[in-house]
Amino acid sequence: MSVSSVTPRLDSVPASEWSYDQAAHLLRRACFGGTPAEIDEAARLGSQEAVERVLRGTLGLERRRREGVGSGKDPSEEDWEAEDGVARLRAWWVERLGRPAHPAHEKMVLFWHGHFTTSARKVRSARMLWRQQEVFREQAFGNFESLVQAMVEDPAMVRFLDAESGSRAAPNENLARELMELFTLGEGNFTEEDVAELARALTGLRIEDADGRRPRVVEAADARDRDSKVILGRRGRFHRPSRFVRLLVGRPQCAPFLCRRIWDFYAGGEPEAGVIEGLAEVLRRSRFELRPVLAVLWASQAFHAAPRRRAMIKSPVQWYAQAVHTLECGRPPSAWAVGVLRELGQELFEPPNVGGWPGDRAWITTRRLTDRYRFAGELVERMGRGDPGMWARLLPMEAREDLPTASRRLCMRLFQDPMTRRYREILLEYHHRAGGASAGDEAVAATVRFLMATPEYQIC
Repeated sequence: MSVSSVTPRLDSVPASEWSYDQAAHLLRRACFGGTPAEIDEAARLGSQEAVERVLRGTLGLERRRREGVGSGKDPSEEDWEAEDGVARLRAWWVERLGRPAHPAHEKMVLFWHGHFTTSARKVRSARMLWRQQEVFREQAFGNFESLVQAMVEDPAMVRFLDAESGSRAAPNENLARELMELFTLGEGNFTEEDVAELARALTGLRIEDADGRRPRVVEAADARDRDSKVILGRRGRFHRPSRFVRLLVGRPQCAPFLCRRIWDFYAGGEPEAGVIEGLAEVLRRSRFELRPVLAVLWASQAFHAAPRRRAMIKSPVQWYAQAVHTLECGRPPSAWAVGVLRELGQELFEPPNVGGWPGDRAWITTRRLTDRYRFAGELVERMGRGDPGMWARLLPMEAREDLPTASRRLCMRLFQDPMTRRYREILLEYHHRAGGASAGDEAVAATVRFLMATPEYQIC
């Protein structure tokens, strides 16, 4: 879909300009990084075909099939009923993030997890959180209007925002406010009167079988406000969620709001003039189907512009998942990884507030940067302990004879970029001190630890 009429910067990168560097950028941002083989494959395809394979989950698929990636079991009823059900849910997702069957899809689930936030501490039900995750998975690249409606009727969301306490006599405004401010329209695009009226439309929501096996949102007829309301200038009873959700999504502010959130998550930085409106036009034309927006964004010149590349600080999830994926190694214990993400500021199912994680520069403080360097060493040690053969696969013995070449290969794998002269000199000095002209497994592991503890590794 061409959007040149809005801005040529959303046109795809032409084949003559598509390169290994841009293919690597696509896989870092749309997924959790790429292996050298995956980047080579994407670089050969051209921007549009590479993006299409990323969206379908077929880029690098043969390797994932050979390795049985994504073949783990989903949580069971026993997990939900266990006292530590939420901890088990976190461990399951961290394991899945480390080796996803469909990397771009998994990252989009992470996007929705931060957009439609809920807190395990408030919800207090692993089963409800799991059900919400399943909705994100089913509709990750689907229709935004359908997803918003699903969230209005989602038990975890209803409980998190106290919607089940709302009645005709005393509407609760939490869900109404966040539905407009954080989910669909953005701040400043509605009035307090709109919040109050939408809260009336949301009265009577209750969770049936909340502690059982099939929690669902139902309507308490005696608590429902069925009188006429005026929301965003439109009069009606709005007694069905589909009525007011369609009104919200149809507002002119919704498409740009959502596209800016998508831009910030995947591209970052201030977009060029016309980019957000161009993406919003794609969203409107597709009747709020998300796949066309991502296809245009990920192949666009704006997304691949030099200022966008290696300019975003990795989230803790990106930091962890990209390391596991690009090093092509065994996953460390999930419980350890969950603890690391918590220490680094991204505890899954526990965002800091209803606005989700702020992202980018907010991820880095002096303490957390130091923690990243420390955890990088622990991660490498644990991966090597769990998969002793990883170093031979990562850097075969015949590739270790020439130290500059060996170090460059490791840099290309971790950074997708040749190392700077400064790091080349440091690495060569390190290898010489380690005692030899060629690199043994310990030297390879030490080099990886060193590279993961550099400022450059914290960006993508």
